[in-house]
Amino acid sequence: MSAIFSSINGQQGAIKLLTAALTSGRIPNAYLFTGVSGVGKRTTALALARALIADEERHNPDLTIIEPTYCQQDDLIPLSVAREQQLSFNNQVAQIRIEQIRELTRFLAQAPLKSQRLVAIILNVESLTPNAAQALLKSLEEPGQALLILTTDNIESVPPTIISRAHIIPFCPLSTSKLQSVLSGLGIKVDPVVLNLAGGSVSKAIAYQQLLDELPSELASPFCSTFSETFSKSQLICELETINQLLLADYWQHKAWENREEKLVQYLELVKSQLSKANALLAWQCCLNRVRRN
Repeated sequence: MSAIFSSINGQQGAIKLLTAALTSGRIPNAYLFTGVSGVGKRTTALALARALIADEERHNPDLTIIEPTYCQQDDLIPLSVAREQQLSFNNQVAQIRIEQIRELTRFLAQAPLKSQRLVAIILNVESLTPNAAQALLKSLEEPGQALLILTTDNIESVPPTIISRAHIIPFCPLSTSKLQSVLSGLGIKVDPVVLNLAGGSVSKAIAYQQLLDELPSELASPFCSTFSETFSKSQLICELETINQLLLADYWQHKAWENREEKLVQYLELVKSQLSKANALLAWQCCLNRVRRN
């Protein structure tokens, strides 16, 4: 039984609970895997699904996976596809939409074809639209011959009505040593700063390191000597995707804390709060101008 979860690192508590459920056969209608991104929730959900449907096929008819999507001309683009193909949707937020939950309802209404039960994995359930969240409640109450596995990076944003209908399995951030071990196993060497910034998340560590590896030398620090340099650096920053602008702000903040530059930390926190709702170029120009003047 332990071999099922052999690829999961640093989540002994979660694995113990799931293994006990599999051994006893007492599996609830729904699980809610909670914890920061990049700590193994999705990998564990897939491992549990494979254990229940006893089939290694990639496209198993008894398994469905739902994730947040972007809407483009009435087509739904999964978040994973958007990231893989580096697609941009301006400031649109990826959401799980009611059309996807209706499709889930149709899936749950069928009988399993190869297994004793169906398994539905819903990733980032905090991304449900209000209508989708309401539609999901009936499936959680009456899933038929199915197990629903929900994951969330932010349980505070999950409707209480959904939380109350699922068995919660907490996933913990990885320790620094465990994080470094996992990354080393993946053949990824990271800056020590990255280990501190990642907060125990493998995916965050990889994202931070990739940013640092590709960062132009001009963006090594926020300090500028002239207004023209400030403007040039602001433009260069805005060529980055918004998520990478946020990662850059985090990186600069960490360096500022190390150097006890409290005002710079405050300026960067203000930029981070404005990026999703303001003109990014203007936000960065204001920040770097303040840095230059001080």
